[in-house]
Formats: sequence, C-alpha cells, structure tokens
Amino acid sequence: MDKAPDQIKRVTVYASSSNGLAEVYYQAAARLGTILGRAGLKVVYGGGGVGLMRAMADAALAEGAHVHGVIPEFLNTVEHGHQDLPRLEVVKDMRERKQRMLEGSDAVISLPGGSGTLEE
Repeated sequence: MDKAPDQIKRVTVYASSSNGLAEVYYQAAARLGTILGRAGLKVVYGGGGVGLMRAMADAALAEGAHVHGVIPEFLNTVEHGHQDLPRLEVVKDMRERKQRMLEGSDAVISLPGGSGTLEE
C-alpha cells in the first residue's frame, strides 16, 4: 500500500475483542478512533461490539466517521456485533471477512490482539 497520507481515505483496523485487557489499551484504541474520525477517514474493522474493537469504533463514530463492521456469522453471537454502526455486514466466514475488510482500503492498522488479530 504505497499511498501518500493525503491519498488515504479508508483504513482497516484489526483489534482485540477481549474485555480483559489493561485500561491503557482501551484508551489507545479510543484515541486511534478519535484520530481517524477527526481526519475524516472511513473505518472498516471486525464489527465486534466488545473489547478494543468497540473502543475504537465508538470513538470514531463520536467524531463523525463512517464505520463499517464486518463480522462472520459464527462470531456475531460471541463478539456481539456492534449495533450502533451505520453498516454491520454479517458474512459467511473468516475468509470472506478478511477479504471484505481489505477491499478498497488504503491502509491497515493493527492494535493489540490475540491469535485472530495476528492471523488477519
């Protein structure tokens, strides 16, 4: 992704769905969401309504960002898809989730997470 900062319009964010992390991680995720939202960027992420995912998404939404969540059917009950998004796309599986999250993105940011975040 060789794009200058002024060419970046859509950012994919990978992040943990855990609610058991140190508070500093949630603060950092929220700060990222605030920065992305204030920059007027579109944000796409894993669609979870918990953990670092939610902290980042809520902060981006609060700044007026368009936030698009992509969550596979089987995780929609575990990660509880974020219900306050302008767009929550429920897909068949992880392969489709990864593909949809990257389509049209100009940059990728990865916040702390577990093996799922690393794999994505």
